[in-house]
Amino acid sequence: MLDQFLCWPEFETRKISHHGQVYDGKVESFLCSNPIQAEAYAILNAVVLAAQEPCPASIKSDCQVLVNALRQDPDSWPWQCRAILVRVTPILLSTPCMTVEFVPRCLNALADWVVRNARLNLLPRE
Repeated sequence: MLDQFLCWPEFETRKISHHGQVYDGKVESFLCSNPIQAEAYAILNAVVLAAQEPCPASIKSDCQVLVNALRQDPDSWPWQCRAILVRVTPILLSTPCMTVEFVPRCLNALADWVVRNARLNLLPRE
């Protein structure tokens, strides 16, 4: 019965050059209870990865709900991902040149390509 409520999504975090080339990234499978929680975890990992690089950094997400939530009071955050977003905000506040922006899913083809190829073990390993 529990398996009906759990999902094992894969998320990807990648670094893209100014020329649109992927030069670093991470794909990970993990346990979560819903898609918004999965996207929040992906944003957390992207923010952690971007914080290690020189500014500026722009984190892209196709989840408008989370992008908007990060601009609002924590009390208004979706309850499913509050514990994750609490870890995101200090990093964003300490890195003023980092932004989280909405990108429509139809423009997020590179992210889909990376995840799809990772599932097929077609991406180079470390």
